[in-house]
Amino acid sequence: MLKSVLVWVVGGAILLAVSVACGGGSSGSSSASAAPATSFDLVASDSGSKNFFEFKGKKQPNLVVKAGTEVTVSVTNKGKAIHNMRIAGVDGSFNTADDFVSKPETINAGGKATLAFKVDKPGSYKFHCDFHPDSTGTITVQ
Repeated sequence: MLKSVLVWVVGGAILLAVSVACGGGSSGSSSASAAPATSFDLVASDSGSKNFFEFKGKKQPNLVVKAGTEVTVSVTNKGKAIHNMRIAGVDGSFNTADDFVSKPETINAGGKATLAFKVDKPGSYKFHCDFHPDSTGTITVQ
């Protein structure tokens, strides 16, 4: 009788250890399903009559992200004019309900803004400055 109780206790302990090691625990959280976060530091600037976004020395940048990734874009205004950043949403049109817009929406000279978003649908998404629509870039979601 003692031998059979010992077998059940040891067997149960092994089953519990295997269950927890294989993810059978009930913690409720799983980092494997969450896409990694991505961040970009952009510069909004103006030189003479030219307005532009710049990322790592490249004007009119193309930022590449994976679908479902949480993305944060920090925009620093290094120009004299006001700027902002607006990403056209899935509909591809600016100034519609699915756009993403920097906060604050107006970035004064020397100021900073942040834009956070997540896009699940692969494709190319245009962005621009509302005050200078010639200041553009693209976000490619793969």
